[in-house]
Amino acid sequence: MPDAPANGPLGRLRLTDGLVLGFVGVLSAALHGVAIAAGLRFSSKDFSARQLSQIWQLLPTRLLRHDLVSSLAHLHSQPPLFNLVTGVLLELPRATQPLAADLGLAACAVAVAVCTAGILLEFEVKRSVVLFVVLLFVVADPAQYLYAGFYFYALPTAALATAAGWAATRWVRTERVVPGVAFGALAAMLVLTNSSYQVYTVAIASVPVLWVLRRRWRQAIAVLAVPAAVVASWYAIDVIQFHSATTSSWLGMNLARSTLSLDSSADINALIRQGVLSPTARIGPFYDLGAYGALGVHARTGQPALDQREKAGAPNFNNIAYLGISRRYLADDLKWIEHRPGHYLKNTTIGLRLWMLPAEQFYATVNLGAYHLGGYTTVYDAIAMLQPTADPTAVNDVVFAHRGPSLSNLSYTTIAESILALFVLPIVAVRRWRRRRDRALAAGALWIWAMCASVFVSTTLLEAAENNRFRF
Repeated sequence: MPDAPANGPLGRLRLTDGLVLGFVGVLSAALHGVAIAAGLRFSSKDFSARQLSQIWQLLPTRLLRHDLVSSLAHLHSQPPLFNLVTGVLLELPRATQPLAADLGLAACAVAVAVCTAGILLEFEVKRSVVLFVVLLFVVADPAQYLYAGFYFYALPTAALATAAGWAATRWVRTERVVPGVAFGALAAMLVLTNSSYQVYTVAIASVPVLWVLRRRWRQAIAVLAVPAAVVASWYAIDVIQFHSATTSSWLGMNLARSTLSLDSSADINALIRQGVLSPTARIGPFYDLGAYGALGVHARTGQPALDQREKAGAPNFNNIAYLGISRRYLADDLKWIEHRPGHYLKNTTIGLRLWMLPAEQFYATVNLGAYHLGGYTTVYDAIAMLQPTADPTAVNDVVFAHRGPSLSNLSYTTIAESILALFVLPIVAVRRWRRRRDRALAAGALWIWAMCASVFVSTTLLEAAENNRFRF
């Protein structure tokens, strides 16, 4: 028997809930249509080889166009879906590529709004409250429109994570096959899109859901078998080819941005002289291969995705040599943390403060010509996000000045949201779990909490420059 009643007869949505979801979806789609018509849209130059080469996560454009399958099979720097989607996009006639990207990212933004409303309705929140929360904090959020104008996987990640949360909650409540299939597919796509979501975290987060559904174990195996096999196959490829058990080989270089890169040159050189760090520590991560000397040279593999050193003037961070470079950084990172634990703790507070900024105060969205949205962004951040002073150059200040946002730059709304998501939600979920009839709701809430908490912890510990983008 189910642990909680389904949302309507046989698990179907109530008519009134469907109307709420429909209203949110139509309004969000209409506003994104207005934004596109007003000029917040892509152009052909956004998909030129030179422009796409500025996106570190993408393979060289020539390979995406002419050698996509083989190149994906030799991709170690990132999960495959962003490169796969970009490769498919580049197969379209050049004139239609901007419109396809506009529509795709607008659809992702609409999905975030609709799925957020769906989650709240599953948790039996009053419809009036659902509309207020979703319209104010999702549909009206300028980040939804600015990230829709930024060709990257940030907005698709938000859509996949939110949709997977709704599917998980609906599956565990209704015990129906369709939301189970949706959950499996969406969770797999999330893992294969963004390396912040590793399969280990998703698997642990799914334990409460699968426990509640244990009487339906045959159904669970049936709906999860294919997605699990696809994800496991990708991990197996990485392990066999690159000896990496994650979907990104950049761990060492990413961590260096919150360790070595934020230390003074004098301190780094002193640790190198003491033999604590390697000479690589004085070079910034994510530099071109020539900066690393012999470490940046590797025997040719015969695979262009691994051998090509540059892509239209930018480094190809999927070059095989970056595997060794990143591992060297990881060893230096851990040694640096061992010798500078206080400094590392201080550096994590920089990432934490950046997490508390409005999501659109990120260098890529700030660089969009439409960042201010005619002044709307400033008004929204002051009134809805309760941010005393905006800090749109925060990322540059971290990277170049080694300085994080001040307390007056923090969004008090974001602080409150983070406290609710990271600390209040698990307490409420555990209390409901103890009441057997509420275990389905508790399991859905615990899945959502685990996803939020894992990204918060991993990015705070590993990054200090893009944390508000990760939160988004």
